[in-house]
Amino acid sequence: SDDPKQRKPDITLAKQELGWEPKIKLEEGLVKTIGYFEKLLISQSQ
Repeated sequence: SDDPKQRKPDITLAKQELGWEPKIKLEEGLVKTIGYFEKLLISQSQ
């Protein structure tokens, strides 16, 4: 299944192996992503 609750995504390996950490908090990223797609859908419907 592709349900994140079942997959339990974990970025620990990326942190350890690549020294990578997210630059944007999850909530902020979701707000920006939703806003982007809202604008896209509105512009396509006109």
